[in-house]
Amino acid sequence: MNVGIFLGTFNPPHIGHVSLVYEALDTKMVDKVIVVPAFRNPWKSRGLDTDNDWSLDREFYFRHDMCKAMFADLINGGKVIVSDIEYDIWRQDHKYDEDCVYSCETLGRISTQWRQVLDIKDEDGKNREKPKFILVTTSETLLTMDKWMNGNYIMATYPIMAMSTDTMDTDLLAKARSDKHADEIVESYAFWPIHDFKIHSTELRKRFVRGKTLFPFINRKTWEIITSKDNFAHVSKMYKNLVDSSNKNIN
Repeated sequence: MNVGIFLGTFNPPHIGHVSLVYEALDTKMVDKVIVVPAFRNPWKSRGLDTDNDWSLDREFYFRHDMCKAMFADLINGGKVIVSDIEYDIWRQDHKYDEDCVYSCETLGRISTQWRQVLDIKDEDGKNREKPKFILVTTSETLLTMDKWMNGNYIMATYPIMAMSTDTMDTDLLAKARSDKHADEIVESYAFWPIHDFKIHSTELRKRFVRGKTLFPFINRKTWEIITSKDNFAHVSKMYKNLVDSSNKNIN
């Protein structure tokens, strides 16, 4: 069995994420996909105020629950698992000392605890062969992967399916890599087109702050999670902070 791993912040998850997973499954290169919300992306601002009125674990499960809502059809069809493994790593290994979990840690944990992650019971998994794990990502993310913690090791260890909204130029990819490894890295990737879903979570946060609708980019259940009585004020503050931070970086 081939299993895709789709890492992301998913704040919020949207139809582009769902489309990417459908496209990955349609290639038949993966049989199912594990969607892994980041506990906290080390490259992105947390977006909370200094009073920390929304805890890290609550903010994580807000995004985790949105993923379950957005991918509900694929979950019900047995094709997607939304995993909270990064929360487990933070709680068990980091002992709350750090507020982010690195992808290399996550991939290592999935590789060693795959039965648990895939919810395979002991009686079913005794003779089950370990699946082949394939990273499912976007070409945009792929171009920055060497800057991740142990990024070159990840690229050398895991096959990568890069879904692209544009024609991916392997020469451009090679330029983003060291000359020593460019050719062999390019050969280990598979590129697949994805149909014109260029929406980003960043743009959806801007729309939310401006009071614009997020439909049809998210579904009704995801919207209900964002706008629930318990979440709305916190989400409004978080998204405004993230948008303001993004504008400052641009300026």
